[in-house]
Amino acid sequence: MFKSARGMYKNLSKVPMLPLLAVVVMVFSLFISSNLSTRRQTTNVSAAPVGGDLYFASQQLNLEPNSTGTYDIYLTTRDGYEVSAVDISLSVDSPVIEISGVELVGEFPLELMKDVSGSTAHIVAGATPGSPFSGTGLVARLNLSAGSQSGNATISFGESTQLAAVGVSGNALGTASSSVVVVGVDGAGSVSSPTPTNTPTPRVRRPRRQIVTPTPTSVPIEVGVEAPLGVGVEANQ
Repeated sequence: MFKSARGMYKNLSKVPMLPLLAVVVMVFSLFISSNLSTRRQTTNVSAAPVGGDLYFASQQLNLEPNSTGTYDIYLTTRDGYEVSAVDISLSVDSPVIEISGVELVGEFPLELMKDVSGSTAHIVAGATPGSPFSGTGLVARLNLSAGSQSGNATISFGESTQLAAVGVSGNALGTASSSVVVVGVDGAGSVSSPTPTNTPTPRVRRPRRQIVTPTPTSVPIEVGVEAPLGVGVEANQ
């Protein structure tokens, strides 16, 4: 065995080194190219179809300081896909509001996991067994608490947010849109919800009525004097 190995070594030593090195480099390059091509094909094949999108009920929610409110999360499926479960992670980027609770009041009533810690929330919920959801519907309702400080806070979906769709292996989530909560006066100085004020009605001054007391005046009074009969009087015959 060792003799045959030595013989092979002697034969290889007779082969010019430069052509042999070129062959080795070419084979190695072909191997790397084939491996990368295989990886690209695997990534494209494993990419899950888009099954649906998550979003809030509106792009902005207005709250007064020291108040509470609710904010709904919705799901709209695509291309007829049916979603059997949701895995939602949320975060708040400002202390002006806190997530005080999460209610599963929509199409995914089966609570698998729920963790709420003020600035973050993690919800895993499933649809009714045997009835995956398709269409547009309510997923969950957030309970929010605003502090005394005015300002803006953005509620964002985390990168770990996922949708489980029937017939889809992998995350079927398309988009997950964030939203802004405005507490009191925002950074631009505009009031989020104008408070009605009473506009005073201007008082109309009426002219003061003057009471005029008449001043007594001397009015000549003619006193008739009865003339005696026959004097300056013509009697009718």
